[in-house]
Amino acid sequence: IAYRAVQLMHQAGIPREALQLALGAGDIGAALTADPRINGVVFTGSTEVAKAINRTLAARDDNPVLIAETGGQNAMIIDSTALAEQVCADVLTSAFDSAGQRCSALRILCVQEDVADRTITMIKGAMDELRVDNPAKLATDIGPVIDKEAQQNLLAHIENMKKEAKAWHQTKLSADIDPENSTFVPPTLLELEKLDQLTRENFGPVLHVLRYKSGQLDSLIEQINSKGYALTGGIHSRIDGAIEHISQRLEAGNLYVNRNIVGAVVGVQPFGGHSKSGTGPKAGGQNYLQRLTRGGHWQAPATTTAGSADEAALSQILDAVKQSDLAADAKTRLQKIADDARKNTLRHAIERLGGPTGETNENRWHMPTTIALYGGDLEQSLAVLIPIAAAGGRAAVNSGHPLAAWKNRLGGIIHISHGNICGKATHVIALSLLPAEERTALAARDGVIIKIQPADADGNVDILPLYHENSRSTNTTAAGGNASLMAMAEV
Repeated sequence: IAYRAVQLMHQAGIPREALQLALGAGDIGAALTADPRINGVVFTGSTEVAKAINRTLAARDDNPVLIAETGGQNAMIIDSTALAEQVCADVLTSAFDSAGQRCSALRILCVQEDVADRTITMIKGAMDELRVDNPAKLATDIGPVIDKEAQQNLLAHIENMKKEAKAWHQTKLSADIDPENSTFVPPTLLELEKLDQLTRENFGPVLHVLRYKSGQLDSLIEQINSKGYALTGGIHSRIDGAIEHISQRLEAGNLYVNRNIVGAVVGVQPFGGHSKSGTGPKAGGQNYLQRLTRGGHWQAPATTTAGSADEAALSQILDAVKQSDLAADAKTRLQKIADDARKNTLRHAIERLGGPTGETNENRWHMPTTIALYGGDLEQSLAVLIPIAAAGGRAAVNSGHPLAAWKNRLGGIIHISHGNICGKATHVIALSLLPAEERTALAARDGVIIKIQPADADGNVDILPLYHENSRSTNTTAAGGNASLMAMAEV
């Protein structure tokens, strides 16, 4: 497939010297990423390999681009109002299609206690109807996993979890399969007592089920988020308030409402996550190509609903600026930056996307919780802090930074990070050149890949690349149909 795709792109006019196909094992990728002539790397695979690539690139002074799409502990939350029959079909598709070997596949199913027995029983019954066999046969529903190593890892995980699980259920393999000379893994449902029992992503047809009480919803979401991934998520509910409540709290780059959580369509559901699930931007979104360019600020998206700034944070900063001993012209410049931030923020902004009838698709954005600032003078730092705070973000600085002296004036907007320039931040804005030893230390940290956003030659920083992108796809037929379609005048 890769060879044919490259062949078609060459025929379409892309120069051969600009696009080449290199086939091989991991040593090919390692050699390419270590070559100083490589200015950017686009990677899809495991979090561990993405971090290894990042460590290699971090040793360079020219800040090469890395776009990494990795895995996820993808969760779907089912409340008591969900339609069980629809849940059953969407769960089977999300967890077991492609033998569960999609990065977007469902790994954790959370079912409200009130409807858990009926829903889980229905899923088990549907699993029994699946045919696991050679994919060359038209009647086959589930095929093999990629290789013997993947099979053995998955089977070992299943056997280990069976010892801890409250209950488990498996689809039988076809009688035609020779287990010794194939790589099939039976679709498996494992009911857990608690989410802590699941420690790592398992890339295959294994679904972990957890029951929850309605009063435990927020705690459940916190547990899911604490896994550190943010790729795909699902919600099944027929209550708009519940959908919005979960949507605002569940960390996921792609969120699917009352439908399956796999099969994102380019241009309709731009795909990709953040935190341990990738660096962004989203594939199929307008920022992807911009990330592969140098110079100039990114073009903002054309939003359908305008953003709204965090006015309380802006007022707090501007009051502190007015009461400071900054020069009058500096205060005027910072006021102008605040005015622009109000107009341009993507906080609460929505971009409507296309899609089939019966489905709505939209993009939203949110600023990471904490962004570290490195270097720069006081005015430069405030100039960056203002649009970040307007978008709902907060800043971390070390005790020697110019903003540290403003901690009491800007309580809640900045915090002091002791002994580490980054603290718990996932992004670093480098207003001064970040030394090589700092870059390599950040790249060596456990957890997420720390993204570094340098200032341009004039000391300005584009904050658009800092936003996390969130795509939401909603099946409107699940809650009464497409209101906009029903309201259309007859042609």
